[in-house]
Amino acid sequence: MPINLRHSALVLLIVSLTPAAALGQGERYRWQGFWLHPEGGSRSVTNAVDGDIPSGEARVGITDAAIWPDWTGEYVNLRPDGAISAGVEGADGGFQGGQVSVSYFEGFPALWQGSTESVENMAPEGPYWSGRLFARRGVQTVGRVASTITGASHAGLWLNNDPDQFIDLHFASADWSEAYATDGTWQGGRAAFPGVGIRAMLWKGNPSTNIIMGPGEYLNSNIQGMAPGTQVGYYINISYHAVLWHDTPESWLDMNPTDANTASLFATTGDLHVGYASTPATGFIAHAGVWYGDDPDSFFDLHPFVPDEYADDSSIAYDIDIVDGVIYIGGAINTPRQHAFFWVGVPIDSTDQDNQGPKTPDTATRIGKP
Repeated sequence: MPINLRHSALVLLIVSLTPAAALGQGERYRWQGFWLHPEGGSRSVTNAVDGDIPSGEARVGITDAAIWPDWTGEYVNLRPDGAISAGVEGADGGFQGGQVSVSYFEGFPALWQGSTESVENMAPEGPYWSGRLFARRGVQTVGRVASTITGASHAGLWLNNDPDQFIDLHFASADWSEAYATDGTWQGGRAAFPGVGIRAMLWKGNPSTNIIMGPGEYLNSNIQGMAPGTQVGYYINISYHAVLWHDTPESWLDMNPTDANTASLFATTGDLHVGYASTPATGFIAHAGVWYGDDPDSFFDLHPFVPDEYADDSSIAYDIDIVDGVIYIGGAINTPRQHAFFWVGVPIDSTDQDNQGPKTPDTATRIGKP
């Protein structure tokens, strides 16, 4: 059942401080923030964005797989009857992928089409148990399953929304592997190598195509988001560093903004990338943000668009989509428990004189889509 909401806040800040033609990339948009956390909920998060529809999970006594079609705390609950929890991790083309837990010891990778009744058990035949779907693009869905032989995670690829078209991407030289991203052709994630570490990986549809993406000699890294020609994620060098690749190990770029002490990227459109960064400007508190192109210092802080009472908390952005030039970003405010939040960036028309010149922040309270 949907959760009724009696408190919802939209914080709207107009950020055009100079003529639009002279603005930086982030300031070329009028940004709005939408509070998705349900009343009475203990935790919620927006993990996925499909067009202008955020999805993820919300815990109100029990954890539900959730879709927020109206951008309010009232969500569509995808958790099947009898399940003890469910969550959406990735979405594309009207499908949502994630996991359903039927007990504390048993669950299955799940695929929905916007309703509880549409749930499909994507567990493949073979020596596997449990599993989770993390990302979708086109006819490809990726995630992980567990081997009943070794107990280790295996990166997996599902084609055409069909559990019988499952491809095990795991390869013999790795202890375990997981796939977190796909661009519809390639798959990205990580694998653990004995005596070496956990390395970011690319595959192209079968285990023999595996490419260790590095970066460099750093021993812990992961690809968390992909678009054609671009992969994003993190590597660890004392702290987390945001990293970007263009299809090859040698192409890696450290995307930490100048003087940042930690950052990570979770998703990309190819040109825009989202995640979080902790910088001097954020008071070294992790703030959700968007980067542009291959420029580490293009980081645009999204945290100023959260409600005032959460200004001193941290935030994170997990996914992004663009429709007709409008940017949609899903994530959470950490309060410290995660509370689902949704950012929308509408392009500023450089010819619109009303959008030029100094502005003072406006604040509005609304429910749902404007």
